[in-house]
This record gives sequence, C-alpha cells and structure tokens, in this order.
Amino acid sequence: MVILVEKLGRSLKFHHRLDHNNHPNHDAEEALLASFQAFRSEVSKLLSQIMVEAKPGSEFLSLAWVHRCLEALPMIDKAFAKLVVDVDYPIGKWEAAASEAYLKHSLNVLELLNKISSSLSHLSQARLALAHGLSLIESSPSLALKHLQKIQPNDLGNDFKVEGTKRNEEQFSSRKESIIHEAMMIMISSGLWLFGIMISGLCSDVKPYFLMRKSAHNLHDPSLESLDSLLSEEIRQKSMLKEIKEVNEAAAELATKIEHRKGDAAAEILGRRLEVLEKMLQKIGKQTDCLFSEVLVARNKLLDTIRLKK
Repeated sequence: MVILVEKLGRSLKFHHRLDHNNHPNHDAEEALLASFQAFRSEVSKLLSQIMVEAKPGSEFLSLAWVHRCLEALPMIDKAFAKLVVDVDYPIGKWEAAASEAYLKHSLNVLELLNKISSSLSHLSQARLALAHGLSLIESSPSLALKHLQKIQPNDLGNDFKVEGTKRNEEQFSSRKESIIHEAMMIMISSGLWLFGIMISGLCSDVKPYFLMRKSAHNLHDPSLESLDSLLSEEIRQKSMLKEIKEVNEAAAELATKIEHRKGDAAAEILGRRLEVLEKMLQKIGKQTDCLFSEVLVARNKLLDTIRLKK
C-alpha cells in the first residue's frame, strides 16, 4: 500500500521525551509499545468501520462497500507511516528484510489493483451492451433481446495467485526493527483481506476472497480473524454485488416484458440502474488509478533510498 515516503524518510524525535533519570530503557520500551498499540488500534478501528454494515441478511455487499474498502487502504498506510515516524525509525535505517518485505508487498498491490481495473473493464463492457440493447427496444425489439443478457462473472483464470509474505522468525537487531516488521505484517494482512473482498465482489466469484483470506490468515492477525468470521459465510452465499444483481434482475424483467410488448416501465428501471452502475464503476476506477500511481511513486522512492544506502 501507499507509504508516505517523505514522512518515513525523515528522522523525527519521539513525541514524549525519555526520562533518562528514571529507567531509560524501560521508558523507551513503553514508548515503542504505546506507538505500536496505537497503530494496531487504528487499523482495527478502520476495519471495524467497514464491517459496521456487515449484518446477516442485509445486502451490504455492494459497489459502494467496495469503494469504502478501497478508501481504507491508504488510511491504513498512513497509520503505518505515522508509526514509523513515532518510533523514529525511517526507511533509511530499515534492515534488508523489512525493505524486501515492503517491496514485495507493493508489487503485489500493483498487480491486485490491475485485477480490479480488469474487473471494472469487464463490468463496463457488460453495461455498455445492456445500454445498447436498451436503445434498440423501439426500433428492433428482437435485436434488443439479444443484448439484454445478464452480467456474467469475470473469470480471472487458474493463474490467479497471491505471493504471500512470511513472518521473519529470526532475531531482530533492534526492538524498533521488530516493531516495524510486526506492523508491516498487520498492514499486509489487512490489505490482502480487503483486496479479497473487493476482487471477489467485482468478479462475482468467491475464489479470490478465500485465496487471499488464506494468505492473510497465514499472518495471524487476531483482529482480522474475528472480523473475517462475520464475512466469509456471507460472501460464500452472496458473491454478487447488490448493483450487479439489481441490473441483472431488471434486464431479465425487461426481456420478459418486451416479449409481451409491455416494456416501457421496465426499460426505465433498467436505465436508472445502469446509470447507478456506471457512476459507481467510474468512482471506483478513478480511486484505483490514483492508488496505482501513488503506490508506484512510493515504490520507486523506496528503491532510490535503498540504492543510496549502498
């Protein structure tokens, strides 16, 4: 996810001065742990806010919800950036393992954002086909019927996979390094979980979610596991997003009405739903493009920092 490289690259002091006359090592440890707990609490809060609408029986799986998941990614990253500043451990001090883990993760994020863009393109093409069918109703009802087909799931193929990031089980050279590593694992697991939700929803396919859910669980984030238990069954039963489901229902209803020459009201309903779908796809697409650019810039800046260290 996007790292605020400019902030991470600055070496700032702790917000709280250490009292060197009163067990300085203990006070420093307390400050580090407090910063880490603040980061962890912020991530948990962001994920919990996303799950507020996730109630059994409610139609919370929607494009609007996907957009909220997408918005959470840079917010989690900002929380990580703040932690790096608070513990006074800029990227120039990171050991190779931390830098490699972030670079690997950022590459994963770029690939996953491409998957989202591909899914949005699939939905946009399906929407255009339905809109074209809608425009043919008066001039050629029979031809219109050929275009009024349900939006089909987007098959990402068997080659869809996610490169996981394993925890570093080796001893760290410093407490700060271990805290950064642990925080990065939380950031990565949260990101994988959110991407799983988004891609499964956009593809109307449960496989991406459960694949990335497994990768996220391999990182053992307890707060993520409790939220996931509320969501997994809902996605298993209702992988299709609300707006796509409503468009498909309206298209099927219109096709039936056309055959009985009573399609005016049904055509209006489908038209309105296609407009809603178009606006949400554009909104998510714009956010996806913005995130892709930010991740790419941040990744390149981190690579530049690593080169300067050599």
